[in-house]
Parts: sequence; structure tokens; C-alpha cells
Amino acid sequence: MKFLLTAWLFAAGASAATLAQLAAAFAQLDLDPTECYRVRDLALLREDLRLFFNDGYLIFARPIGERIPAAVFSAEGEGGDAEILLLPPTRAERFSLARFTGAPNLNEHLSAGVLLFSDLSGSQLLAEVKRRQLTPRPEVGDLLKDHWTSVVRNLAQSFEVRLLQDYSSPLAASRGFVYGAVSGKKLGNFDFIFDPRAREQITVGQLVFRDNRSFFDVWTNFPSRSRRTGQAPLPPSRLSLSNFRIVARLDTNLALSVTTRARVHVSDASDRALAFDLSRRMQVINARFDGKPADFYSRPSLRADLLRGPENGLILIAPAEPPQPGQQYEMEIQAQGQVITPAGNDVYYVGSRGAWYPGAGAGFSPYDVTFIYPKTFDLVGTGEVVEDRTEGDFRVTRRVTQAPVRFAGFNLGRYQKFSLQRAGYTVEVYANRTLEPALQPRREIIFPPPPAIWNRGPGIRRPPDLTPLPAPLPPPDPSARLRELSENIAGALEFMSARFGPLPLKTLTVSPIPGNFGQGFPGLIYLSTLAYVAPSDPRRPSLKSNSEPFFTDLLHAHEVAHQWWGNIVMPATAQDDWLMEALATYSSLMDLERRRGRRTMDEVLDRYRNHLLEPDAQDLPVESAGPITLGLRLASSQSPAAWQVITYEKGAWIIHMLRGRMGEANFTRFLGEFRRKFEFQTASTENFRTLAAQFVPAGMPDKTLESFFEQWVYSTGIPSLKLSHTVAGKPPAVRVKLTLTQTGAREDFTTLVPVEVLLPGKRTVTQWLVSSSEPATWELTLKQTPLKISLDPHNFVLKTR
Repeated sequence: MKFLLTAWLFAAGASAATLAQLAAAFAQLDLDPTECYRVRDLALLREDLRLFFNDGYLIFARPIGERIPAAVFSAEGEGGDAEILLLPPTRAERFSLARFTGAPNLNEHLSAGVLLFSDLSGSQLLAEVKRRQLTPRPEVGDLLKDHWTSVVRNLAQSFEVRLLQDYSSPLAASRGFVYGAVSGKKLGNFDFIFDPRAREQITVGQLVFRDNRSFFDVWTNFPSRSRRTGQAPLPPSRLSLSNFRIVARLDTNLALSVTTRARVHVSDASDRALAFDLSRRMQVINARFDGKPADFYSRPSLRADLLRGPENGLILIAPAEPPQPGQQYEMEIQAQGQVITPAGNDVYYVGSRGAWYPGAGAGFSPYDVTFIYPKTFDLVGTGEVVEDRTEGDFRVTRRVTQAPVRFAGFNLGRYQKFSLQRAGYTVEVYANRTLEPALQPRREIIFPPPPAIWNRGPGIRRPPDLTPLPAPLPPPDPSARLRELSENIAGALEFMSARFGPLPLKTLTVSPIPGNFGQGFPGLIYLSTLAYVAPSDPRRPSLKSNSEPFFTDLLHAHEVAHQWWGNIVMPATAQDDWLMEALATYSSLMDLERRRGRRTMDEVLDRYRNHLLEPDAQDLPVESAGPITLGLRLASSQSPAAWQVITYEKGAWIIHMLRGRMGEANFTRFLGEFRRKFEFQTASTENFRTLAAQFVPAGMPDKTLESFFEQWVYSTGIPSLKLSHTVAGKPPAVRVKLTLTQTGAREDFTTLVPVEVLLPGKRTVTQWLVSSSEPATWELTLKQTPLKISLDPHNFVLKTR
């Protein structure tokens, strides 16, 4: 009886089954002992990825629909072996693979492996076995089935949503994936996946549990050969959403119910089930397409979710009629869940800040959002308030965006508010009325020591002097800094508007959130509650010394900068995400320079340099974890902090070095032009480089910035630089010879370094020298004897001290 559903799917076609029926079939996924074979010299080839079954047993799962969904290989027995071969095509990917495996190419022998197929690979392997007329080995199959069935089912659950999407589609066989969880003889257990839907089709990595955290360490990830050569086009964007109309209701327990209506444009006919992003804290309870009920399914998938990122999951919506390419549909999805958590003292934490409603990608769209919430709370959100009223115990607030935005966010609490006008903008800053308990200052009670008269002789027993200690100071009042914080935010907004161009939204709302981070939505900013306590306040919670300037001087400006970098200009791919964070970080440093001077800015850059050079768990510099374009891959089990340090802090150094190359006036014009050219569009790293090159002064070496980006963006390394010089002769024929020596970097690492020669009368001559593994020399003749010769006097090159 357990195979009835699978048999029905086989007869009816998996694409005709409901998502729940398909899920039930995968939950019953079963290995078939009658389809177990001793195989030799059998291969599974997927472009750059090559898997060879040299000698061992291969057992296939029973089919679902017309496809074989899984197989297991076992090399038990003398001479049993399988092998996986892979050579990453770029230096960065070979470096990444070597960091985890010790070798730049993958050539690993395997003792076992579980394979999942949502394409036709399983069926093709079985067809090849049948063609060879191999004899079934059911007695071995029974043993393998008993040992491996539960493992296969668990792994299938790790990719369940994707499996359902592919198996429900009549056309997805050519776009389905091949996944393997294999046991290497040297490297232990690791995973590989070949996925034609992905932007980078080939991924190899390892699931690691460390310090109560789960990591998926991506060893390498790159486009397959056909994509690199242009023989196969990039996977199309299957759908886009626009014209969001959302009704969000918070009940008295702050449980959230959301009805999302949006226009869906379908550009690809390969899928019957459409995939949307949604917080794992939310569950779909109903879905409709063009007014008709639609099938839906969602469930956490461990490995798939780790590959996608820690925050959001996938949901599937299958319209009653398969969506047609080029058509637009009206979508309505109802979901509910708990995204708000009390932090104590009437302070609330809004989780899943960007996916509390269903979305797909991050395109620009107008939003019309109505919030219904208990009237005892204050709620702020994206968009201008166009309606605000009270209905019984609830308040109804409708917000509409004045321009297309990428996301809509909200925040909730019991707030105090300060508002001001500046440069045509309204800045509204909200503060909690109290700090959350986690930030309340604690005072340890220490009793005074016993008086000296104690125990001087027999019978002398005097009670201790319990003089009352001074009363502890009351906790800080977050609202006390409202005016100062408002002025700082308004100043940053005015400063950046003058350089990057005006914002399309005229109101900027700032609200607190517990924790040690911030976030910038269009027109709405979250600031850590730490930012609301003045640094001079003796009751301020103690922080690490290197964290204090971030919350005090930089966080608010960083999030203001995201109104441009990330909300007006958006990254083209995940490999380009660093651009938005680097620009926002450096914009906050520019604002700090405006308020505190260049020396303060240099002090922060020095701290960033030190963070990049700190050793990780492998006793290597954090910066060596990989190029900045690896994105979230940098946060591995080997170096969990690498993503943040490299993306934000090395990213800021990259922008700072470009400023030094361009000069002040050109750099300012470049930032304004970057915003103007890519307003409401995506920008890639190469878009950024090409435009930046136009602002490099004529005559400057590396005018195209190709070498700069190769060394600082697409590679790793922080060099140590030393300048020596000799001066000979007398005016007017003074001969100066400069020698620049580079150590501590790869042999092929080069960078431009400014050398400044100070002459009498405060005149300077600047020469940009090209460093390399061999000492670089430069000679010049001067009419005057130089007073001073300095290497990088204005701190425009990232180097060791």
C-alpha cells in the first residue's frame, strides 16, 4: 500500500499532482532492491563536474512520476571506489577550494554517496545500466535499502521545496538539479550540486556545525562551461512582482496576519509552481491567482536554506492553470505568523524585517500598505501616511510610497518622537521610552569589609557596619538624545543629498530596534537602541572599545547612506552586494570627516586595517578568507566574522583608495554620476569599475582600474610597503632616487602607491609608483633639495603598518 501514491503519480504524471501529494511521495521515497547493480566504469558528467563510479553498488529509488528521484552508491568490498573531479576556472575559486581542502582542484575518491535528481539524470543512469544488461543484485539491495532509506529521505527533505517545484513542472526536467552528499576518503562528508537554474551552476561545499551554529562552507561556486563560453544563456528571471497592496493586521498578542496582493509578470513557462520568498516565521494559509484558488506549499529545507541564506525560506504557489509566459496575473496570498518579539520594558523586536510579506527578487515597485494594530502602540513604516483613524481598540494607518521602492518595512513600539525640517526633508526620530532589560546598567552590591575591632579577643562580636550604599543611578532615558540624534541624522541627510543627489522620498523616519545593528529601508531606518544613549552618559552599557565609535558616530550615517546605496541603486547579483555596504560605510566615514575632521576618519580606517589583519581560527589574516565578491560565502566556519569585516571594512578601504586615485573633485562627481546613471537600476562591480575609470585623471597609471580591481576586489592580500631614497648633487641639479619594496603579498600582487616630495616653499611633487615583488625605482632631477619624502602621506593605500 505504501507505493500506491507513487504508482498513481507514475500513471498520472507528477505535474498533475498537488504539491501536498508530491510532498507525500517524497516523504515515502524508497530504494528499490530489485534495481540494485554492481557497476564499473559508469560516469555521471555535468559539464565541469565529473563523477565516476569505478567499482561498487548502485541502488535506485522507485520512480516518482516518470523520473528516478534518487540513487545510492556504496563502494563496499575490495577495490570499491568512486571519484569526483572538478577544476575551478578562476584563480579566486581555486584559492577558495584550496583554503578548505588544501588543493586548488578537487580530485577525491569516495566510499559512498547519496544522489538526488530533479532532472532526468537518475533515469539516464538506470537506462545505461539496462543497456549494459547488468544483473540485478536484490540481496545487496535489501541491505542497502535498510541502511540508506532514512538518509535519502532526510536529504530529500533538505531540498523538498525545490524538488516539488521541479517535479510539478512538465518542462523542468532539463532545468532540474543533481545533488550529491558524498563521503570522501580524505575530505570526509561534503556536498555538490549542479543546478541549471542558478546563476552559478556548480557548487561544492560542506555542512559544518560549530559553536552552536550551522554553516554551509562553500568551497567553490562558479558558472558551468557552457555559461562561461556563452553557449547556454543565463537563466531567465522567471517572474517579477509590482503594484503591491498589503493589509497587515496585528492582534492584541502582536501575531501578524498579512494579505498581500500584487501584480505578477511571468516570463518563463517552465514552472507550474512559482517560488516566492517569505520569512520562516510566516505560514501561508491561502492563495489565489486571478481570483481562483491556488495550491501552495512551504516547509524548512536545511541545506537549501543554508545555501540561500539564514533569514528567509521559499514558498510555492501553483495556480489552477499553468502560468503563461509574457502574461500578468493578480496574486493574493494570505499568511500569518509571529514576527514581533517583546524585549521587555515595552521594547519590541521586529524580526524578518524584509520578508514579512511574500516577495520575489528585489525589483522596484509602488507600495500601498494598510496596518491595523492595537491603538496603544505606535507604528512606523515605509511610505507617507495618507489615512489614519481609530476603530475601537485598533488603529488603522495607510501608507503609500511616493516613488518605487525595493522593500516595505515597519517597526512597532511605544515611542516618543522628535521631528525637524532640513533641506526640504522631514526627519522623524522615534525613541523607546525605556531601555530594554538587556541594556539596563547593573550595579553589583558589595558589602564593606568587617571593622578592625572584630575578633580582637574572646567574646567580642560586633555586627558589621551596614552603611547604605548610594542609590544606583536610574537607567538612561533613550528619549533624552532625541534632539541630538535628529540633528546628526538631518546633517548626514543634507550632506549626502548635496553629493549624491536628492532622495525621491521626502520623509525619513528613524526608529529603534534592540540589538547591535541597523537597517535602512526606503524612508525608514532601524537604529540599534545603543545609538540612543549618549557616549558621555555614565549609565551607558559598556561596549568593546572598537564598537563604541560605530554606535556613536557611524551607524546613523551608514543607514542614511543606504537611502541611496541599496534603495536607489541596487546590486546586480549577490557578488555585487559588497558595493552597497562599502559605499554606505564610506559615506558614513565621509560624514564623520565632515563633523570630526580627517584625523578621526583615519583613526577608524586604522581600526578597520587592524581588523582585517587579525588572525582567524587558522591563524591567517581575516582578509585572506577570500575576495570581497564572495559575499556571504566569506562567513564560513573557519572565519565567521570575515564577511562583515571584509564587506564593510575592506569595502570602505577600496572606496577610500579610489578617492585617492581620483582626487577630491573627481571622486565627488563620480559618486553623483553613479547614482544618476543607475537610479532605480542594478549595478554590477564591472559597471562600477567602468564608470570609476572615467574619473581617473589622465596620465595616471592603470587608467582603466583593471589592475586595481584585480588586486583589491577580485583577489586578496594586504602588502607591507617600505620606501628608501637617496639624494645626490646640488641645486639646480639635485638627483633623487626612490626605491619601493613590497613584502607580505603574493608574487603577482601590484598596486599604485603615492610618494610625495616636499620642496621649499611648501611645494610638493607627487609620483605614483607601481609596487611589485621586485623593488620598484624612480629617479628624478629637482632644482631644489627636498625637505621631506613621504610614502602615502595621506593614508590612501591599504597596507600593513
